[in-house]
Amino acid sequence: MKKQKFYSKRKEKTYFPLKRSPDGLVSLSFQALTISAHLLPLKKAMSEP
Repeated sequence: MKKQKFYSKRKEKTYFPLKRSPDGLVSLSFQALTISAHLLPLKKAMSEP
């Protein structure tokens, strides 16, 4: 149940930003920031032997 709710929320976030441009741009850039924030530690961990 929880997983499904999270999935539908994510779906909404990906579709609606294209319709509401100011809100959409903010949420899209925020998504990019969170993604890069998650990827940075991963990159560090991978570069370290």
